[in-house]
Amino acid sequence: MSRMLRRRHPNKTDGWIYRTYWKTIGKQKVFSVREADKSGRHLHQVVRISTMPIRRHIKIKADANPYLPEDTEYFQTRRNNNREERLPKALQLTILFSAAV
Repeated sequence: MSRMLRRRHPNKTDGWIYRTYWKTIGKQKVFSVREADKSGRHLHQVVRISTMPIRRHIKIKADANPYLPEDTEYFQTRRNNNREERLPKALQLTILFSAAV
């Protein structure tokens, strides 16, 4: 990234580039860019892959076929379980309460 930034700002010093693009969040320096628009200021960060949790996948049964009617319940259960894991907690609660009404 530093090579890209030096090419983008050839007349700026390394200190200016560091102060402009690396922000302190907690105790870590994070590469980020500020953007201002009509709704306010936003800080866009590069996501570190090491902070993302590992998601394990459950294999599909070998004899299950999504086109057979007797396996419909199995795939419906799998689909509902995966949906709950992927959605953020706030959206899960919204779906839960809208289904209850």
